[in-house]
Amino acid sequence: IFARIENNDNADCFDTISFTIEVFDTPIANTANNLLQCDDNNDGFFVFDLSENDSLILGAQDATQFSITYHDSQANANSGSSTLSLPHTNTATTQTIFVRIENNDNANCFDTISFTIEVFDTPAANEVDDLLQCDDDNDGLWAFDLSVNDALILGAQDATQFSITYHESQADANSRSGVLAK
Repeated sequence: IFARIENNDNADCFDTISFTIEVFDTPIANTANNLLQCDDNNDGFFVFDLSENDSLILGAQDATQFSITYHDSQANANSGSSTLSLPHTNTATTQTIFVRIENNDNANCFDTISFTIEVFDTPAANEVDDLLQCDDDNDGLWAFDLSVNDALILGAQDATQFSITYHESQADANSRSGVLAK
């Protein structure tokens, strides 16, 4: 585009200038997954690979046209400052991560979203004695109260944080299937 400025009394007294008009695509920050992690040493911290959400955030948009950064506040995501390093170690057991996706050709064209990272204590099942009972009627059956072992299995762990289920096989326990009545 060319602009002309001229003297209202003499059109021969003028100057011109040019400028360019460009339109840039504004990205859309698609929904990301919350990242939930069992804490391997129960210290409350875990090293997260935040970029595992990149493909979800980007969606069908061209990865060569847009960049994704992660931030600790909405203000930092809006300004594009204080980018979190990757991988990222959480600073609290539950932390909100703010995401900025911006056009590589014009950083003013951006969108933001947020998701949560959370670290959970990993329970430790304490050893318990086998439950033994004499079969007084020799029918091979006995109704055991499995819940008598709950407190022993938990030990000093907080019962409000964990639940205990009983299963006939290790495979069932691993897959959370075939839960037995306590």
